[in-house]
Amino acid sequence: MFLLPQNDCLVVSSEYKLIREKRKYDNKKLTFNKNRSRDENNILIMLEEKTYHILLVAHETGNSRPIAEEINDSQLQSTIIKAKGLKGGIEHLQNREFDIILFDLSQEEAPLTSIQKINKRSQRAPVIAIIDDEKKVNDTIHSEAEDVLLKKDLTPLLLEKSITYAIKTNKLVNRLEKSEEHLLEAKDLAHLGNFEQDLETGKISWSDETFRIFEMDPSEGAPHYQELREMMHLDYRDKADQVVEQVRNTGEKAFLEFRVTTAKGNPKYLYSILNPTKDREGNVTKIFGTTHDITQQKKTEEELKENEHRYRMLFQSATDEILVFQIDSNARPLPFMEVNSVACNMLNYSREELLQKTIYDIVVADHKEMNSRIERVLQENESVHESRHVTKEGHIIPLEIRARAFKYKGRTTFISIGRDIRERRKLEQKILSISEEERQRVGRDMHDSLGQMLTGIGLISQSLAKKLKAKDLPGAEEAQEITDMIKEADAQAHSLTRGLIPVKVESNGLDAALQQLTDYTSNLYDIEISYSNAKKNLPQDNTSAVNLYRIAQEAITNAVKHGKATSIHVALDSTDTHAILRITDNGIGFANAETNKDGMGVRIMHFRAHMIGGSLEINKKKEKGAEIICQVPLDNNYSMP
Repeated sequence: MFLLPQNDCLVVSSEYKLIREKRKYDNKKLTFNKNRSRDENNILIMLEEKTYHILLVAHETGNSRPIAEEINDSQLQSTIIKAKGLKGGIEHLQNREFDIILFDLSQEEAPLTSIQKINKRSQRAPVIAIIDDEKKVNDTIHSEAEDVLLKKDLTPLLLEKSITYAIKTNKLVNRLEKSEEHLLEAKDLAHLGNFEQDLETGKISWSDETFRIFEMDPSEGAPHYQELREMMHLDYRDKADQVVEQVRNTGEKAFLEFRVTTAKGNPKYLYSILNPTKDREGNVTKIFGTTHDITQQKKTEEELKENEHRYRMLFQSATDEILVFQIDSNARPLPFMEVNSVACNMLNYSREELLQKTIYDIVVADHKEMNSRIERVLQENESVHESRHVTKEGHIIPLEIRARAFKYKGRTTFISIGRDIRERRKLEQKILSISEEERQRVGRDMHDSLGQMLTGIGLISQSLAKKLKAKDLPGAEEAQEITDMIKEADAQAHSLTRGLIPVKVESNGLDAALQQLTDYTSNLYDIEISYSNAKKNLPQDNTSAVNLYRIAQEAITNAVKHGKATSIHVALDSTDTHAILRITDNGIGFANAETNKDGMGVRIMHFRAHMIGGSLEINKKKEKGAEIICQVPLDNNYSMP
């Protein structure tokens, strides 16, 4: 049943034959009253009967009147078009469509031929044959007509039932035919053929699509089972026999995937579903099934397998650590979903053990720093940074990490490629050590040789100036100027010496050196530079102390020269695990801390921090100025696994 809106009323389909209600309201349409309730308006509907368009074909117009009257007296809502004989009926069928055709064959000379002709022109409308003699009824007329009625037995009720039944039956047949057409089209599109095999004779019948699948001519007929078996690859013949026998014995559906060589010599992979057909005793006598060409699917599967093999080969043969993991809805890392053999060997975990870990478990960094790294990758889609991973035994390995984010199965996924930089660190530390040794040598030479030489020249110049002045000889003033310049050069040499001589940890050198550095630079630049020390743990290796000193030295220089700072504070503090150096200033700060990594001074500070296993963070202060924070592990353990 369906409802069609018409202004303020609803029209109801008459499929339910609400004749009594229709007559009750004298065929008047009932409209909704806006003053009635919704429930009342939903009940008050207008009932409308479907009108059947009937073509009444009779040899003589007069003979058709009684039949028309019978129809009019029935409860059918109809319009009747009368046609004179076969010729008149065909003319009407050429101009319009009808729901049903009533063909009075009483005066037709060739009833069978006439009904066959009218059937060809009926455009799928069912035909009811009306005859006046039972002897004229035969099987052929019954096969051509939807129903056959005797003229003497006609009543309004009989006609109503016959017409209604014929129309409904015809609709069902038409739907079934369309469904079969659609099914055949779908099978053709899907390359799906069907077959039937007689288990007793081995004879097989095929659909047209099955012939196309096997690249055979349908006119030659389907092959016998043994012939079909010969077309199969040797590896599948016994399997096919087993599946057929299984269906015969169990009476249950089975499946078979096999390879064949078609009539044209092309290899194909096919997939068949075998359904048993049983006789009245329940014995399986035939097999009906479908065959699907899955050659392209097989090729795709093979290509996927090959690609997966190549991926595995490249993934496992990589010389860098590769870790793949996903994050949850809170951007927290989940356990690793894939790791390569290099990662397992480097961290000394089995693959099963490592797949139960998260990135939190293997990185020497707190969760806040790790979350910051993840956020940076999410924002930039890629990140390159240095990190430290810890092995199963607790050894620390420095790595250069290249991380990238992408979508996999609807979830954000990270791939982290870590390059072991232990050897590079050794070389860098060696270079840094040589550099510090060279600084020390130059500092000593300046202090011991150049400094003493300048001091000696200054004393001689001072003595000469005094003698010239005492004898009131010309050149006394010039000699004094030379003496002053030599003293200034000597002071500059001592200043350079203090910057070149490394820090000595044995005598608490880092704290003393930072205090001396801030005092000297404060006097040198004539600005306020203060220093504080929490007097907690300090690095116990000279390399860390020297590099922290150099970072503070570079940060102060940058703040004065580039940041235009007038106030700088250097603080040294520590936690249980890290020493923390913090330099803050009131200058103009960094416009963008990240982009300023390209500056030589900033790059050198980052390099020194990484050299000692630390991290460097550059922040722009909210109010004014910049803040540089360097954290260095107190136990700077680079022991190798």
